[in-house]
Amino acid sequence: RCYGAAAADDGTNEASASGADASEDAPDTVSIEDPAFAAADAFKRLGKYRQNEIAWKSFADRLMKSELSEMDIWNLKKLVNELAYNVELTWVPFWDKLSRETRPALSSATFEDLMEISTAYVRIRNYTPEVFVALVNKVRREMLVHTLDPEPFSQLLHIFSYAGKQPELQLMATQLFNETQDRLLEDAHEFSAEHCVSIVGSMARFRVVQTAVLQQLGRDRIHPRLEFLPVPTIADLCNSYGELGYRHDTVFRVVTEAVIKERDEILQMRVLGHTDIAPILYRASDLAFVM
Repeated sequence: RCYGAAAADDGTNEASASGADASEDAPDTVSIEDPAFAAADAFKRLGKYRQNEIAWKSFADRLMKSELSEMDIWNLKKLVNELAYNVELTWVPFWDKLSRETRPALSSATFEDLMEISTAYVRIRNYTPEVFVALVNKVRREMLVHTLDPEPFSQLLHIFSYAGKQPELQLMATQLFNETQDRLLEDAHEFSAEHCVSIVGSMARFRVVQTAVLQQLGRDRIHPRLEFLPVPTIADLCNSYGELGYRHDTVFRVVTEAVIKERDEILQMRVLGHTDIAPILYRASDLAFVM
């Protein structure tokens, strides 16, 4: 399952000649009935936020003066996705105001809605507490840590591995990671190797070391499938282990030997004059992750 929308091609829209000119094109009022449509229309004329900050701040300011508190969750998701993925708006005052004003919609939203919105906020590196607090409250009220499918479970930890670095969210994120430990120890068999690598990556990003979880996920799910994982995924795993200070010598040895073997084979092929060399699987930087 994929949360959020795909980002638009940077090259599909041209920015206005100047911020001042573009700001004149922005509408004086924004229809609260369909703010996402207004944002999409502005995107066609103004391009991305980084291309035309003055005009976008003018548009966002007008939007902030509308009745944001009346937005339902469907319109809120449309607006957030448009501004986060297409416009890539990173103007903090707007997101702060939007999050405060839409608390009623956030408090009544479903888990899936909150995941979609939170993922969009992480996309633009905005960690306004209201959004993430609403998500954690939903998880706890419905005891979802114990019932979530592997994909949203790993995505939840991914979200808080970023948001949890903020001082006001750190304690909440720490508690969430602690609450997930029992689920991972009891139901590791439900998770694919790819999900487990993602979870280990989230643990590394948030700097939470749960040795029992690392051992079980590695022994039961990741390491038996190691040779079948994509090389970048293996490199990410080694990097995560390194960040956590978790030295799994068997994994590091296997990966190091694979890197060196591939390099030796490529050198031998070149010495023999072969030009049809197979694509390189391991980059030199992958060895740095392992070491």
